[in-house]
Amino acid sequence: MTREKTSNPCEGFLGNMDIDAIDPPNDANARTYTQNYTYTKNNPLQKLKEEFATLEGSQRQLGRFILENSYHIHHLSISELSRQSGVSETTVVRLCRTLGFDGYKEFRLAMAEAVSAIRGQLVVGSDVPLNLSEGDDTSAIAKKVIQNNIDVLTELAKSLDAKEIERAVDVISSCRLMQIYGVGSSAGIALDACQRFIRAGISCTPILDSHMQIAAALQLTPQDVAFGISYSGTSRETVDALSAARSAGAITICMTTFPNSRITKEADIQLITPASTVPIPRETVASRIAQLAVIDIVCVLTVMRKSRDLAQYINHLEDALVNK
Repeated sequence: MTREKTSNPCEGFLGNMDIDAIDPPNDANARTYTQNYTYTKNNPLQKLKEEFATLEGSQRQLGRFILENSYHIHHLSISELSRQSGVSETTVVRLCRTLGFDGYKEFRLAMAEAVSAIRGQLVVGSDVPLNLSEGDDTSAIAKKVIQNNIDVLTELAKSLDAKEIERAVDVISSCRLMQIYGVGSSAGIALDACQRFIRAGISCTPILDSHMQIAAALQLTPQDVAFGISYSGTSRETVDALSAARSAGAITICMTTFPNSRITKEADIQLITPASTVPIPRETVASRIAQLAVIDIVCVLTVMRKSRDLAQYINHLEDALVNK
């Protein structure tokens, strides 16, 4: 599987850069929730938390986006929220009405008030799932955290797109070279994935520096694969690198939780992982467990596909590592 190389390798990624995207503020309290916040009847975060389990489809996708980006939602116009969350403006209005607001304007004002109140009070870490409460003891918290992780894997088993997995295995097992991109917490996933693929006999390089990602991506050929990992699907560095690789003719793969995010627009193959079934203010261990599980599946299938060719390589590898 190959892609025709475009005449201008820079065309495609520079033109797609979203210079108007609003970056999260550099604040330690960003994307966090309070345990002792006094909720009012018009508090949108409390309402969304209560209604989240009943939401479906695009409204659920939007609800999760709001919970995970609550700190700066009130800065977004309805069109910006629609674009960044990957849903229609109609869906935004419908969710606002589901939560008891007349429209987005009222919801946006309520969000501003809620965030302002949260910033002035004690907050808990942004990795805390919203199904935990202040009264939970250590045993209860441990059980809930473990169950959240189990739930993510259960959801992955239900939602996994086998055809996309097979397409990924096809191109990876036959590629000349694969580059894997990731920033932030996704960088760790990229490193782990690369280690696994190398042991599976794939020539693979993890590239985590944003400048090097672009430079390396533009050197790829139609016989190569570029693999971008981004939980949100909006990490600008990873999206730009994947776009550059695509313009160079490489086959592109993305792994993300949001199927309508920016990174999917640059990917020939999309590996979608579920988020926690319990709303969490941002990416946490549960989401990374799902990503690692997908990497594991693809690696196992790749090894099975290349089993005959790998036998001699694995023997040589084990001999080389025996005294390490």
